[in-house]
Amino acid sequence: MTFHKFGRPNLPLMILLQPSCLRWDVFESVIEKLKDEYHLLVPAFPGYDPDKPEDDFPGVEEVAGEIADYLVSQNRQEVEAIYGLSMGGSVVFRLLTDPRLHFCHVVIDAGISPYQMPYLLTRCAAVRDYVGIRIGKHLSPTILARLFSAQKFSQEDLQYLQTVLRGMSSRTIWNSFESCNNFSFPAVCPKTWDHMVYWYGEKERSKRTKELKFMTEHFPQIHRLCLQGMDHGDLLIVYPDLFVKMLINTLTINAPVFLDRRGRALPQSDEEIRAEDAIRTSSDSEQTGADT
Repeated sequence: MTFHKFGRPNLPLMILLQPSCLRWDVFESVIEKLKDEYHLLVPAFPGYDPDKPEDDFPGVEEVAGEIADYLVSQNRQEVEAIYGLSMGGSVVFRLLTDPRLHFCHVVIDAGISPYQMPYLLTRCAAVRDYVGIRIGKHLSPTILARLFSAQKFSQEDLQYLQTVLRGMSSRTIWNSFESCNNFSFPAVCPKTWDHMVYWYGEKERSKRTKELKFMTEHFPQIHRLCLQGMDHGDLLIVYPDLFVKMLINTLTINAPVFLDRRGRALPQSDEEIRAEDAIRTSSDSEQTGADT
């Protein structure tokens, strides 16, 4: 696995973990804004690395293990912050089980947790996801434009997505989705973190049901933040400037925060936030109006 590094090594360490169907360079738009304050470590997952097209994605557990071993080998077991989107969030979940590591701040953005249902049903779900991506590999940017909002994604974005999809091997597709939904997780997780938050988009809330249940069981102290008006990965991919403000804010204060799309603080009132179609973030204990 290739580890891309940015920022001075003596700065606090921040790890950024990519989702499936995108590459490590999905973070390019935020690296420049973060590297002066943090030493950034951005792994290029096997199977998604354009410099190593022969590699396949081995699975969430294998990738997490390799990242952990690398951190230990570099004497960087103390991690100031780690962020993972979707499949990257799954890798974060696994890293949290490694007692050799310690994370001051953990941000999981719509991370995928293991299914908690019979084995046969998990196979059916993996086949469904596999077939969907196999079909997506052969779609043109024109057809992709019909599936994704033209207001959010440019033609260049869709061309990038098509390139990544076509570069994914069958083994990478299968291992990505099968392992995200079925990686092993201990009944009792060691306390390797100080502060953890789970972001999810308002428009994907129904798809995150199993994740919210998983966190209630394994991480009862986690803060769950609903990003209003957002879908899966929108904050990083569509609103990178706001993403940086949200991330830095999460790492510096542990209180509920309300921001509009320009990153300005809003009065902490559900009515005002909804009226302005703003992005709302708060702990579940204080967002009774958002999660009911």
